[in-house]
Amino acid sequence: VSGTEVDPAVSYSATIEVKLPVTEREDESITAEFYSGEAGDATAVISEWTIAHTEKSAGSDGKFASYKCALATPQEIPMTQIGVLNIDLEQSVHMLSLTMLGTVDIKLDCVHSNSGPYVKTTGVSLYAGTGAPGMQYENPLPITDASRLAATYTLVVGDLEPNLGPIVQEWDLRLTD
Repeated sequence: VSGTEVDPAVSYSATIEVKLPVTEREDESITAEFYSGEAGDATAVISEWTIAHTEKSAGSDGKFASYKCALATPQEIPMTQIGVLNIDLEQSVHMLSLTMLGTVDIKLDCVHSNSGPYVKTTGVSLYAGTGAPGMQYENPLPITDASRLAATYTLVVGDLEPNLGPIVQEWDLRLTD
């Protein structure tokens, strides 16, 4: 998963490993629906997390203060997950909504234009899916094998959340016993 946000400008990239519990299995569909704490362990390797901001008005010195923070090295963190995966076997499509919340903060190395270098910790949240949470059904993706869902998808949130840029995603989900 990688993406961008606006104001402050954020760019990120991560690899997520999850286990999604199958909650319902029928002849025509498979569903994994879960709330925080129900889906088991998840981890994310955060390979990029950059935040930058410049003030909109000048300070008393006439300059526009700014800061930039970046991840010094990749960090693996535990995550909790909330979401739903629906596989429609009759239509041969799947829909996904997965929100990941870091259970620990990541450490960023920062530089402020006025005060210099400092270290900041921040929480991490990531999203993957075929649509914004609750709207994943609007963009079903095809499947060829219900036991392995592989897709590359770019989610453009647009009007729903104007501060979010496109979220570029690739997933490879496998059904196991």
